Amino acid sequence: MTPALLLAAALSLPAFAEPVLEWTEADAARITSPEVRALYLSVLPVRADVIRQGTELQALRRDYGMEPARLAAQRERLRAELAASLDRLDDGRKKVQVLGNSVIYLRALDAAMGMTDAKAPNSRDFEQLARFQEFDKNLKWISVGYRDILAAEEAAYAAALKRAAAEGRARTLRRRLAVGGAVAAAALAGLFLRRRRRPPALPGPEPAAPSFGGYLRAGQPEDWAFGTQWPAVRGGDGPAVVKVLSTDFSGTGAEADRTAGRLRTATAFRHPGVQAVTAVGTCPEGVYLVVEADAGRPLSELLASGKPFAAAAALKALEPVARALDAAHAAGLAHGCLTPERVLLSPDGAGRAADFGVVRALAARPEVGARAFSPAYAAPEALEGKVTLPSDLFSFGVVLYEMLFVRLPFEGTNLAVLKAERRYPTPSSLLGRPAPGADALFAGLLEPSARGRRPKVGGLAASLAALEGLK
Repeated sequence: MTPALLLAAALSLPAFAEPVLEWTEADAARITSPEVRALYLSVLPVRADVIRQGTELQALRRDYGMEPARLAAQRERLRAELAASLDRLDDGRKKVQVLGNSVIYLRALDAAMGMTDAKAPNSRDFEQLARFQEFDKNLKWISVGYRDILAAEEAAYAAALKRAAAEGRARTLRRRLAVGGAVAAAALAGLFLRRRRRPPALPGPEPAAPSFGGYLRAGQPEDWAFGTQWPAVRGGDGPAVVKVLSTDFSGTGAEADRTAGRLRTATAFRHPGVQAVTAVGTCPEGVYLVVEADAGRPLSELLASGKPFAAAAALKALEPVARALDAAHAAGLAHGCLTPERVLLSPDGAGRAADFGVVRALAARPEVGARAFSPAYAAPEALEGKVTLPSDLFSFGVVLYEMLFVRLPFEGTNLAVLKAERRYPTPSSLLGRPAPGADALFAGLLEPSARGRRPKVGGLAASLAALEGLK
C-alpha cells in the first residue's frame, strides 16, 4: 500500500488506522544482528506511542462537552508528544536503514577483500535486508502519514471551533434580533397608537431634544437676556417658546434644581397681561422654561425706530401690563424688572409682560444677585440685589418714559447717583410746556426710595389717567 492510500485510509476511519505491516517483538527474533535487533525493539514502542497519541488526539475533537480550557491544554500536550514521537520515529527509521544496509554491505565488502574469516552474504542476509527495507517503508509511512494526519486534524479542529463560534454568534444575533424586533414592534405600535389618539402635530418642527417637557424646537435660536430661546411645538398643544438659561444664571447640578424650584414659584402667576410660563424643568442643557407663544413684537423693536409713542398708544400698550402688576402686587408677587424687551405688543397695540418672576428668582442666587437686572431700568434697591413690589413701579416708569420721549430718564456713567438724586429731565422740560400730571406721575414712579414710591399697591393702572391730556 502506498503512503497516499495509507493516509486516505487513515483519514476515512473514525480512529487512526494501524499500519499495514504488524511488526511485534516476536518478529525481532528473526533479526540476526544484535545491534539491529536492539534498535528495532527500541523503535516499536515509539510506533505504538504514535498510534495511541494520534487516536487520543482525534478523540478529543469529538469531546466538545469538555471544559474549553482543559480541552485545549490536553490537545496541546498530545500534539507535543506526538510531534516528539514522530521525530524519534524518523531518527530510528534512518538508523534501521543504515544498520540494515550495513549488514549485507559489510559482509560483501569483507568477502571481496578476501578476508579469511569473512562470510559472503547468504540468502538469510538478503532476506533480512528485505525485512529491514520493508520495516523502513513501514516506519516511513507511519511518520509521513501521521504528520499529514496531524496537520489535517489541526485544520479540522480549527474549522470546528470556527463553526462553533459562528453558530454561537448566530444564536446570539438571532436572540438580539428577536428581542430588538419585539422592542421595535412595541415602539412602533406605541407610536401608532399615540398618533391615533393625538391630533397631528403642527408641520415643520425641526428635530430637537425631547427633554423640554415634550416640546420640540421648531425654528432658529434667538438670544435671550439669560440664555437662548427657540420657537417650539408639542402635538395637540399648539406653539410655544422654550427658553434655556445659561449655567451662569442657573448653576449646575443641585443648584440648577434649586433654581428651577424658585422659578416654578416665581412664575406661577397667571393674568391676561402676562405671558404665562407653562413649564419649568431641567435638562442636559440647563434649566428651561416653556412659555406661551406670542404673536406680538418686543417693544424694543419699535423703540429702535426712534419715534416716540403718542400718549394714547403708550397707554394702550401699558395699561394691560399695569393691571397685571396691580393683580400680582395684591398677591404679593413681583415681576422683578420690566424692560422694553420684556413687553410684547400685539398687532392691535396691547402689551403683555414677559419673563414674569424670572428676574426675581435668579436674583435670589448670591452668585447672580444684581446681575439679573438691567441697570438702566432697575430700581435703586434692585441694583443692590433687593427686589420689592415697588421695584416694578420704578422699571415700569422708566419704560413708559422711554416710550413717550425716546430716551431714558437716567443717562450717564453713575446711574446709582443719578437715580438717588432724581436727576432726570421732567416731562414739562422735555415738552417745553407745563405737564403737571405727567410730572407728578413720574415723580412717584421714579422715587429713589422704595417706601416712598407711588402709587401704592393696586393703583398703577388708575394712575395712568394722568397721561390722558398729554399730547
